[in-house]
Amino acid sequence: MRVVIVGAGIGGLTAAIALRRAGIDAVVLERAPELREVGAGISLWPNAINALRRLGVGEAVEAAGTPVGDTMIGDWRGRSLHRSSSELVEIRFGAPLVMIRRAALHSVLRESLDEEFIRLGTPCLSFEQDADGVRLQLAEGVEQCDVAIGADGLHSVMRAGTVGDGAPHHSGLRAWRAVASVDGGLATQVAAGEYWGHGSLFGVQSLGGDEFYWYAASAGSGSEDGAETARTDLLRLFRSWADPVPALIEATDGPILCNDLYDRRM
Repeated sequence: MRVVIVGAGIGGLTAAIALRRAGIDAVVLERAPELREVGAGISLWPNAINALRRLGVGEAVEAAGTPVGDTMIGDWRGRSLHRSSSELVEIRFGAPLVMIRRAALHSVLRESLDEEFIRLGTPCLSFEQDADGVRLQLAEGVEQCDVAIGADGLHSVMRAGTVGDGAPHHSGLRAWRAVASVDGGLATQVAAGEYWGHGSLFGVQSLGGDEFYWYAASAGSGSEDGAETARTDLLRLFRSWADPVPALIEATDGPILCNDLYDRRM
């Protein structure tokens, strides 16, 4: 059996590792000419860690990440509403909750596959399937396989050709993500978890050392015109919130990613 996976993100690479570990010939096609750092941080819950352990990459992923301690949910004034124990989660499910940079996770997955199994600069334009398998139309020709897996993101060519449910629906929310390096004084103020306000939320988790991954979402408008504009928008949206929220935004001197959030209609 030969499987072609369209998309070399976290899902596509993980699928390829799993298939090749099971003895199935699998190759990943990626439209981008090179794989760059995308995103900021990601939390891997115990079910994900257990799956990555079974694939033989769990140890490397855990080494590249940071176990999450106890977390809280607070309101925009900084008052605690709820606390959760990560220790109890680990005991129950047999694996930790891990925070990791997306780029670090992606790097571990990519290094677990030989370069010959990842073909960059190879967009899939369309496909056809019949009793003999799947024929993928690429810019450079046709690729034949027994099974094709779509892992090609929000505007998926594979989804359009199978489910055919149209364009994704804008949720009305905009999200920001970044990594901030902070000094010791601010680091001691940061309680990991989420802060909730009317129409907005702000979340933060430690990446280890003096680095914190934070994310924000709001029903309000914002701009995608770069980090400085994003910082201005965020300070306007969250200026009345208790620290560490505005302090973390102020402390961020690296890229701030800004993206609209989309759903699929049920």
